[in-house]
Amino acid sequence: MISERNKVRIKVAVITIVMTATLCCLVTSCFRLGRKKPSEDDIYGWYELKIDKGHYVMSVQDDYIDIFFFNKDNENEETMSFPERDIGYSYKICDIEVKGSRVIINALDDYDRTEQGYAWHWTLSEELNDNYDELEYSNNSIINRYPNSSRGTYKRSEREHPLCEKLLEDRKRCVEAAKTAKPLELEEIKYLPEAKFGRDDIYFVAKITNPNPFRVYMPELLFYRSDKLNPLETARVERFIEAESTSIVVIKFYDESHGSGSDIFRDSVKCEINYNIYLIRFPGQENTYEVFGPGKVTLDDNGYVKNIQVETMCTYGNDRQPGDVMSEEFNVSIIFYKDDEIVGFGFGEFNFLSETKSKGIRHITPVADYDRYEVYYS
Repeated sequence: MISERNKVRIKVAVITIVMTATLCCLVTSCFRLGRKKPSEDDIYGWYELKIDKGHYVMSVQDDYIDIFFFNKDNENEETMSFPERDIGYSYKICDIEVKGSRVIINALDDYDRTEQGYAWHWTLSEELNDNYDELEYSNNSIINRYPNSSRGTYKRSEREHPLCEKLLEDRKRCVEAAKTAKPLELEEIKYLPEAKFGRDDIYFVAKITNPNPFRVYMPELLFYRSDKLNPLETARVERFIEAESTSIVVIKFYDESHGSGSDIFRDSVKCEINYNIYLIRFPGQENTYEVFGPGKVTLDDNGYVKNIQVETMCTYGNDRQPGDVMSEEFNVSIIFYKDDEIVGFGFGEFNFLSETKSKGIRHITPVADYDRYEVYYS
């Protein structure tokens, strides 16, 4: 028989256990209620990843994730010169899913937004469909597992990033302009098999009309017969020369990889002009270079143009981003016309340090019969 005293002790023990368990449940519940469950909106903002040689800055806003690299740590990003920073990588956000305390971000590598300038080339959209990446947000951090140098855990950034903000504003402006952009039009194309310049390169000149209010750089020509997804050739612009609304481009082929340049100049061959929308330049963003005077032409013994001497002067223009350093070199190009048809061209590369000096153009295609020529810079 259990004594009354022991019964009382058992009751007290049971009550104590029940109260302890209840208290633990209440404390756990209160802790869970106090911890905020993340939402999709929590991921937007700025993040940083510090490494030995510098730091990465990640921006998550609108529908994009953009990563910028600065190769020195604890330095003002805005004063860094172009060689010290890189545009890094960009993603297009495709899906956001909240899973408990984590937010999963499914993103697609945005090739155009990542590769710019000479690094960009026309790419089939089908080739990019499998380049998905999964990023994870939790506790004010984003884990980037993408297999490149920018992977790691990015912590929420408390400081401002004015240079990155300026670049993002420019990209947003390009995206909006591209929505209503008209295609570039091929007005004339001229194959110049005699343009060798001491090498086995194949040259031709194409005149392209740009009907848009913005300027386009580094376009690429796509030659095809019936299916543009299986092109005969893609031709990167070797030299891009602007003349008001008409863009004249000189494109170079290589014999050993492309065969005869005349193969693409057939009636059955079509041409499409592609360009990266993030290389759009708007009014007020042009670099300024002026060529003064028509120049002095020197002929060789056979009556062909041997040299053209031009007087030049340049300024830096206002399209530089803060911290940018412009290229120290520029190109002067000459297009020869006969009855408004292109019959030849010439070009020369020069240094900004000699900007006010006379320039001699010596790389010129064999041309003797022309009625005018125009000088451009690029």
